[in-house]
Amino acid sequence: MILVLLMNAFAAFILVATKPLLPYVHPLLMISIRLLGASFLIFLYRFFSEKTSPPLSSSYITALLVIGILNSYSVNLLQLIGLSYIPTVHASLWYNSTPFVVALLNFMVYRVKISYRKLFAILLGWFGFIPLLWAIPPSSLSSYLYGAGCFLAAAVITGISSLILEKNKVIAYYPMSLTNALGMAIGGLSALAHYLIFSPHYQNLFALGSTQQALLVLLIPATLISAVFYFYFIRKYGSLVVTFAGFSLPIFSALFEYLWTGNAQLNASLIFSTILISSALFLFTRK
Repeated sequence: MILVLLMNAFAAFILVATKPLLPYVHPLLMISIRLLGASFLIFLYRFFSEKTSPPLSSSYITALLVIGILNSYSVNLLQLIGLSYIPTVHASLWYNSTPFVVALLNFMVYRVKISYRKLFAILLGWFGFIPLLWAIPPSSLSSYLYGAGCFLAAAVITGISSLILEKNKVIAYYPMSLTNALGMAIGGLSALAHYLIFSPHYQNLFALGSTQQALLVLLIPATLISAVFYFYFIRKYGSLVVTFAGFSLPIFSALFEYLWTGNAQLNASLIFSTILISSALFLFTRK
């Protein structure tokens, strides 16, 4: 479980490091650099380790397209849009709704029974997001809700794609490194195509400052490590356990934001929400 927490630490670092880059780097370009860079490193590893894999079936390619477009492209795009409107720690908490989405999808799609205790935990978790709205000025509420909605949508998509990774037997037949690399490559190419087609002008990354360039480069290995851990733990523990371990994401986000800016933007409503959501996560995972 320590490695699962480490995975969330890298995920929190990505959120915190991404936010200051948004004024300087186009979100779609940032996504494509992160995903294609991480995908290239995995392919490089497979090449030098002489990894072989069975021929790609049509059903596997279809599953890859779904994962690449949903989990890699759509989730990252929604997160970057949402980060433009809400603080990083708040974003982490809204994204923490993923396990509740997974639990409901398990119940509705796979008919996995939910006990009354788990149902109460889900309701408590959703109720825990309400205090986040208390400290938002009315003039900023609409933009805040838009950003929060982006992270809620990202949580729903993450829940769907994590269940696909866990339940799809075709994906389980192929090596995780291959699925990871191809999924991120599809997501990165989708973001790059979106950028090249719809961007009014192309950005010169070499004109960025040294700090922005260093952050952009650091996001590639952080994305790689986070994605590798994510795929591995989904296979080992299941989507519900892995996503519920995300309770640590806001904690790491607050820590990294404090180290980076000296201000984690903590207040009573944020702490109250964190307590409620963490309590719900703990209650749900108790046997």
